[in-house]
Amino acid sequence: MSGNFVIEENGVVRVSGTLPEAVAGKAPDLSVALRAFIAALNQVREVYGRLVADDGRLIGQERFQLLGAIEAALNTLIPVRQILAGDDDFTAFSTKYDYRLRIRIKNKRWQAIGRISTQHRLRLDDFGLWINRLTHERLAGLIRFLGQALADGKIDSKEKIVLERSVDRMIFSLLFVREGISRGEIA
Repeated sequence: MSGNFVIEENGVVRVSGTLPEAVAGKAPDLSVALRAFIAALNQVREVYGRLVADDGRLIGQERFQLLGAIEAALNTLIPVRQILAGDDDFTAFSTKYDYRLRIRIKNKRWQAIGRISTQHRLRLDDFGLWINRLTHERLAGLIRFLGQALADGKIDSKEKIVLERSVDRMIFSLLFVREGISRGEIA
C-alpha cells in the first residue's frame, strides 16, 4: 500500500498517497486523469471479482489486495479534483454531511487532513453493490455532465462547482469504503 490512512473515531482524518505515473508531474489534463481513474476503478472491480470468486468472502490477505486497489483508485481521483480546482492545495467538502478535507499535492505525493462528521458515514455491507453504484451511477453521471459542460468548449463556474462536488463525494466514498474494509465492516 502506498499511503497512510487514519480515520479516528472522533472524525479526524489524516490520509496520504502517491500520484500515479500517468498523471504525476505532468501538465494537468482532465481527460488523462479521468481515464486513469476509470482504469483504476475497473481494476478495483476486477480484483474484487477475482478475490470473492471462490468463496464469496474477503479474508486475510484478500482484504489487503483490495485495499491496495482502492488506494490506487483514490490516488488517481485526487488529480482529477486538483485539475478542477486549478491548484495543488484545495479543499474537498460536503456541507450536507459536514465533511472537510484539505488536500495538498507536492512532489508526486498528496496529503489530506480534515474532519468528517461522526454522525454520518457510509452505511454499507455489500462491496459489490457499492462498486456498481460508484461506477454505473456516480462516475457515469460525472462523465455525462462533463460532456454537457464541455459542449460549449469550456467549463463555467457553476459547472465547475457541480463537478467538484461530484468528485468530492467519490473521494469521501472511497475513503469510507476503504476504512470499512480495513475494519472488517464491509465484505
